[in-house]
Amino acid sequence: MKKHYIMLTILLCFCYLFYGCSNLTANETPSPSISPTPLIDPSPTPSTNPAVTIHPVYGELPVYQPGSILLEPQDSSDGFEFKRKYRLAYYLLDYDYMRVAINDQDEMYEWIQSIDEKTNYGEFRNEMLLVTFIKEFDIPRDALEREVEGITKIRMDMNECKEGEKTHELCEIPNLDIIYTFDNEIISEYYRYE
Repeated sequence: MKKHYIMLTILLCFCYLFYGCSNLTANETPSPSISPTPLIDPSPTPSTNPAVTIHPVYGELPVYQPGSILLEPQDSSDGFEFKRKYRLAYYLLDYDYMRVAINDQDEMYEWIQSIDEKTNYGEFRNEMLLVTFIKEFDIPRDALEREVEGITKIRMDMNECKEGEKTHELCEIPNLDIIYTFDNEIISEYYRYE
């Protein structure tokens, strides 16, 4: 019987201890002990370099500098039947870059044609063509980077597409830092026509 009294006393002591340590009264609600994580502002912040912005998710990203690319005039000679919102690099895909995933030229033409038909040759495109290509064929950045560097070197050696320090719009080198964010807002802002 004495054992039962000792056990009951120990149990009551534990109950009293746990109840007494609680800061809550019957009408209080518990408050979280961990404060919520502050929301990250998704808008980029300018850096001291006007050609770079600091994005909270992607870090340093280049900023398009209007006038750095020699833009093609938007008229019937550009091959588009609508006023372009973006530079040609947004709508076109260099076949040399496609060799990363497709070696057959007929297959390349078929893929481009199918995409162009779906978007009325770019008028209703809501994603850069190169981004669509990267996603569809799961192109790793380093593979595309090697291809772009090789083609750029050849074009530079031939002095193609340059006029002084400026590049012609038709030969604009894709900015993989921007493209591999896969963020349509960032890509659209960078490739805007202005």
